[in-house]
Amino acid sequence: MYLHYIRKIINEVLDQLKWFEKANVRSNTVIPYPRANRLTALLDQLIMAVENEHPNEAELLQMCSSKLITHKYPNGVWFNAYILGEIIGLVNVLDGLYEEAPKIFISHSSADKEIVKAFKEKVLMLGCGFEKDDIFCTLDADAINIGDDFRNSIIDNMRYCDYIFLMISENYRKSEICHNEVGAAWALQNTKRVIPLKFPNIGFSQDDLGVLNVVKQAGSLNNKQQITKIYEELCEVYGIQPHLSKFVQYADDFIEIVNKQKSAAAKGTIAKKDHDQILDSLSDFDKKRLLEWVKSGESSGSCTTTADGTYYELGTVVYPINTGREKSEFADFIERLKKINFVKFTGSDDFSYYYELKKAAYDYVDKIDK
Repeated sequence: MYLHYIRKIINEVLDQLKWFEKANVRSNTVIPYPRANRLTALLDQLIMAVENEHPNEAELLQMCSSKLITHKYPNGVWFNAYILGEIIGLVNVLDGLYEEAPKIFISHSSADKEIVKAFKEKVLMLGCGFEKDDIFCTLDADAINIGDDFRNSIIDNMRYCDYIFLMISENYRKSEICHNEVGAAWALQNTKRVIPLKFPNIGFSQDDLGVLNVVKQAGSLNNKQQITKIYEELCEVYGIQPHLSKFVQYADDFIEIVNKQKSAAAKGTIAKKDHDQILDSLSDFDKKRLLEWVKSGESSGSCTTTADGTYYELGTVVYPINTGREKSEFADFIERLKKINFVKFTGSDDFSYYYELKKAAYDYVDKIDK
């Protein structure tokens, strides 16, 4: 059950109960049928909405609701004032359990901030009319308070949202944190609307999507028809007055940004000539580190940053980083190896980035080591 739906019913019940509190209802107060029927109907909706998550409160509310009316007359009913007080208390408890929360959760890789920012601002805020507080996105500086455990903040916001958008890119597929969010999203899919959206460089096959393709087919971020369908669905769910012509303008702006990013990524592809140039330009530092890595007998590598400092672990060899210059040398070294397909990025966590040597690196070392 969507949180916004439960929240809406609770607010409507609270509005009705305010009238009874102001009217100072007693056991012999005649309540007009329209007013009484409206309250009992809302209580029935509320009980059905919360019975899975809060069965005890739902059961107590059901018992109280069944005992609320004591007498019926042609012009109205009598309420049991004591039972009405019990109902007010239970609804206030539920009011505290279902606090206002963002309606939409965007699961994304921080490396894709340009497209994610555009989706949030162009599609959701300008296009659909959502406020900033309606959307949880870790790109926002104030999304997670200083001192909070970011993992708990992410889990809480995912648990209480209505929609989860999975922004699937190559960066997303390589992120351990993003894969954890995918698992949480699938676990919550009975009470959430989970919508995977893929970047243009990601295909639809199992090889492209991997675990992301297990449950749902992904939409495309540069498919105008699919983006418009999402808009129409959000308008219907949240009671937003549709302005399709206005939305299409923002959708076009967003898709243009997506396609520009796609073109830029294509330009970044290393041609054979560029590959050979980078290979020829490997410095003595690069060759020495690569040789030590291969000779260590382990193909895995990592860069870890903690409160104690930064260090690179290449195979079984550990390099503590003592200066900014050393950090730049190692970062450039890894980047050059990635561009010539000697190393692949395999994932990350809170502190580390992980890499793996590829066969081409071993073949190269065999040649220079002869």
